[in-house]
Amino acid sequence: MKYQKIIIVMMLLLTATPILSQERVAKADRGNRKYRKEGTHNGNLVETLFYNFGEVAWWGRQPSGVWPRGSGHSYMDGITPIVVTEVVNDQGDILYMCEAGYRELMDVSPTGVERGWQPRPNYANPNQDNIAMSDNPNSWPASWPDKDASWNGYWNGYFGKRTNADQESYFVLDDDSDDGHDFFPDSTDETRRGLGLRVGVRGFQWSNVLAEDLIFWHYDIKNEGTTIYQKMIFGMYVDVGVGGQYDSNDDNASFDLQEDITFSWDTNEIGEGGWQPTGYCGYAFLESPGNPFNRIDDDGDGEEGSPVITANMVIGEMPENGIDDNGNGLIDEADIHVGFKYADGVDNNNDGRIDEMIDERRDDGIDNNGDWDPERDDVGADGLAGTGDKGEGDGIPTPGEPHIDDTDKNESDQIGLTAFDVFFIGTGVSFYEDAEIWNRISYSHFDTKLQNGNIAFLYGSGLFPLKPQLTERFSVCLVFGENQADIFRNKQVVQEIYNENYNFARPPDLPQVWAVPGDHRVTLYWDDTAEKSYDPFMDPAYDFEGYKIYKSTDPGFLDARIITNAFGEKTFLKPVAQFDIRNEVFDFFPLDYQGTKIYMGDNKGLQHSWIDTDVMNGKTYYYAVVSYDRGDAPLNMYPSEKNPIIVRDLNGNVILDKNTVEVTPQAPAAGFNTGGLQDSIAHVEGFATGNVWIQVLDPLLVEDFRYQLSFSDSAGSDSVRYQLMNTTTLDTIVHNSPFVHGEDSNPIFEGMRLFVMTDSIEWDGHNSGWIQGDCNVPINVEHRYKFASRRHGYPSSYEIRFGEVDTSWWFSPRFEVDFTVWDVNEDEEVLFALEEPNVATRDSAVSPGDYIRIIMKDGAIPREVWRINFLDPFGGVDPILPEDGDVLYIQIKTPFRSGDVYEFGTKRAQVSPIAVNDDLEKIAVVPNPYVVTARWEPPRLFATGRGERRVFFIHLPTTCTIRIYTIGGDHVRTIEHDSSMLDGSEPWDLTTKDGLDIAPGIYIYHVQTPDAGEKVGRFALIK
Repeated sequence: MKYQKIIIVMMLLLTATPILSQERVAKADRGNRKYRKEGTHNGNLVETLFYNFGEVAWWGRQPSGVWPRGSGHSYMDGITPIVVTEVVNDQGDILYMCEAGYRELMDVSPTGVERGWQPRPNYANPNQDNIAMSDNPNSWPASWPDKDASWNGYWNGYFGKRTNADQESYFVLDDDSDDGHDFFPDSTDETRRGLGLRVGVRGFQWSNVLAEDLIFWHYDIKNEGTTIYQKMIFGMYVDVGVGGQYDSNDDNASFDLQEDITFSWDTNEIGEGGWQPTGYCGYAFLESPGNPFNRIDDDGDGEEGSPVITANMVIGEMPENGIDDNGNGLIDEADIHVGFKYADGVDNNNDGRIDEMIDERRDDGIDNNGDWDPERDDVGADGLAGTGDKGEGDGIPTPGEPHIDDTDKNESDQIGLTAFDVFFIGTGVSFYEDAEIWNRISYSHFDTKLQNGNIAFLYGSGLFPLKPQLTERFSVCLVFGENQADIFRNKQVVQEIYNENYNFARPPDLPQVWAVPGDHRVTLYWDDTAEKSYDPFMDPAYDFEGYKIYKSTDPGFLDARIITNAFGEKTFLKPVAQFDIRNEVFDFFPLDYQGTKIYMGDNKGLQHSWIDTDVMNGKTYYYAVVSYDRGDAPLNMYPSEKNPIIVRDLNGNVILDKNTVEVTPQAPAAGFNTGGLQDSIAHVEGFATGNVWIQVLDPLLVEDFRYQLSFSDSAGSDSVRYQLMNTTTLDTIVHNSPFVHGEDSNPIFEGMRLFVMTDSIEWDGHNSGWIQGDCNVPINVEHRYKFASRRHGYPSSYEIRFGEVDTSWWFSPRFEVDFTVWDVNEDEEVLFALEEPNVATRDSAVSPGDYIRIIMKDGAIPREVWRINFLDPFGGVDPILPEDGDVLYIQIKTPFRSGDVYEFGTKRAQVSPIAVNDDLEKIAVVPNPYVVTARWEPPRLFATGRGERRVFFIHLPTTCTIRIYTIGGDHVRTIEHDSSMLDGSEPWDLTTKDGLDIAPGIYIYHVQTPDAGEKVGRFALIK
């Protein structure tokens, strides 16, 4: 009886047609071809175009599934998500409908519109052509159609107003353009066509080494109509392209049910143009649709102790009709389900819950798997702590918070991979052949017979019901590896990330990096943005550790990826420099990744600039300053760093991220005088002995200004602060800075950075000694008593002046001596005592073996602060004792304090007209002779073979005209040179004014400056 009631309820759920609370979508807000946009995912080693009508990659366009990024090695000709279902129209006809979004093989209406997925408006900035990306706020709309005004200016994240991955994309599409079937999905709106489906699409990329070879694609598919779909399948169409667009005739594809992954590879492992070996491209099924209505534990995570389906329970059931034919309480059980758990209405594990995780759902408001943590997850519907929004801090799960419903993938009774079918391109499998698609991915169809050709394949998950206003989702991952074992390893990591609901440690934010070319040098400098990064998944959350600098002559940093794992696969980039915080994190990270350990640094301290002198003038270099965190070995969390991203399009244009630069070092222009300090930094007030210096990072930003640096220690001796003022403009450049130990943490101003290194209180033997007279008695000074804080007379430097009578002070009786001791900082005499340990030589005069105590009172207590020991001369020479008029200077290192003031001036860079003419004789052509090629020549874009030929004219003035002639006087080419002061070079591609290659031979060049200065020279071209 119990099961009969359940069956009746289930049948009512599956047959009733709801007519209330339907989501009415205005025609103007539905999918339309005119809203199509393009995007590029390149947040790690995977780089690909994708489109907001569903397609990922595009045959003939690049990058299309390129791995590793920047290589041009393409693995995909195109993929698209598909939905296929069986429907019955108003005439009782059984129809099969397939929805897809692809560049070809689509059913097209008489108006020229593809009948399938089209993008909905207002999910990206309408004034540009790019899909909304998390790392480009300019691509976002002013407001999100699916969110209220409180989300304006925030990323529309899956887990709230934040990003989970290092790079995310988001768009929404629907199937309203599919008007080619006699079917209407919404009984309340006859204008709605297709299946009435809305699809939210999200891409996720992490740059962490564990996830750098993949892209997650997440699809939320909602039934906005009134039709109950009892037989629905979600899947993908994959046009294999391992090796490139013109290397498609030797591809293969297969699947692995245990790993829930499909994958493709190339037969001869040789890609287009000869690159090899090709790797593997996988499509991992991470989350499939769920079936919460069949009382079967489809994904194997149900209540422990539950009974399992036997072969006898399948008898009499007709699979995939949505009906409990044999009356045992289960719906559509089949041979594939034998051994699966099922719901029996009993608390089998005695935890107070019945049949938990058997038919779990992500839309019931229930924490089905019990992993919602009030201490961690009670952050409210917007997913952000501290905003006070709905549900925050109320002690109960709220949809939108972590680990509940939509944000917990485990609250879905997933079906898994149920179909796979391989076929040759051009064999009639088209998206307008709906029934053909249905037959290939329904009823557990698996077919891998066709291989080693120009192939595509379909895979899917189903059947399952989708009721009105409910959402099902599937998530796939595009994953790459050097071989099958590698993609399987990557898939396992992928699944772990996904099982944690995309909660994955993130690298620190990107620093802003600048590059300054010089003569055989490149200067990099960057800000400290990364050091303030917050990662809610780490403990401590502020886990920034350091910077790595990567250098390459390739925008994809391929020549820097030389560190291999234990399998011989190139895994890590090798940095040319690394700077890390001085803390307990250094040396190698405790855990190895595939047999390789990650180096955390050597505690050398942070730096925010670096100079590379291992460069060639005229050669282009790419640099990335990458921030990394410290990881967490106990949690098996590896250190995270964001991969360098530089994109070069088909036209050769380079698009840089904020932490990457492209730079070509060159000699400066003729007559160049660099910007920097006018003269030395003057200590105009105070007695500090520390060091102050200016580092010029970008000489072109330096201006003609005066500056004043002043110190204050009003808060105590250990908290000295300083400020730097531009006394020309009266602007405060550095305010209340505490960095007095040589840190490069002060802000950059006019292309410069201020450094301050204070001194500790100790004797400075190098700068102490006899400054008047011929005395040769050396000294050694001991610091005998240290006051807790600075005070009048401490610390100070001293002079011992001989010939002036004073009294030795300490114990009675006091006696006269022939010298006085002066505090030169305070300009006053100090208390002292002469000690003569050798009784035989006591004469109240200084000689070797004696010492002088400098005394200061601590309240009423006299303290010996310094002891000056007089030693025997070096080398055994006879001592020359001090005489009247001799002066001994004792330098005591003194920290910065109130009253210390420094001043300096700066001068801007300029070109001297007089120096220009003097430098004209330096003008030359390099290389000379030019033989076949030069090392700085750039490679060809997306092709093999040599690149553009080049020679350089060097040491040119900023503006001049270069004329080139044959040895016989025929005019070859005229080049107008106009450059910055830092670049005195001009490239020439060895072509004539008519665009023809020049012949071998001797050529004459003539350089003419605007003020009539000129230089004539010759060079040779040898082929």
